[in-house]
Amino acid sequence: MAKSYQRFVERIARTPLGTRVFLPLITVVDRVLIRRSGGRVTSGIGTTWGKDVCLLTMIGAKTGKVRTVPLLATLVGDDVILIASQGGAEKNPAWYHNLKKNPDCEVELHGVSTRRRAREAESDERDRLWSAACANYAGYDDYQARTARRIPVMILERVPKSQLPPL
Repeated sequence: MAKSYQRFVERIARTPLGTRVFLPLITVVDRVLIRRSGGRVTSGIGTTWGKDVCLLTMIGAKTGKVRTVPLLATLVGDDVILIASQGGAEKNPAWYHNLKKNPDCEVELHGVSTRRRAREAESDERDRLWSAACANYAGYDDYQARTARRIPVMILERVPKSQLPPL
């Protein structure tokens, strides 16, 4: 049952209509579900089915306010890889701009929070991490085909809390 539901959710999430309607709804619901379940339950493409959904907390680029968004994460070693796909939209998501301006952030994954510093992957590193992310969720290739922009790949590297200012 869970596998068929996962395939259904992924199929919807990969469509243009799904990314405009379904993904924004999941974002709102997942903020609550992930926190309350300690990262064990999400509303859609989540840890229940072997995918890692994290809560990314960062400082807003324009407002300076703390922002939290649930995102599908790909783990490569100790790094958290995030794809700024926004479902193949023509513009990068707000969280991408937030991290570019304020790279110090916090990631909650499986109920554990870690402090991180974000940077954008470039050239061969980007291609390698893009492949890893697509192996985790094939929808990224669909999103890339839908947009003219090159979808950014962000690397969130662990940083000791003592080296980062509070959020």
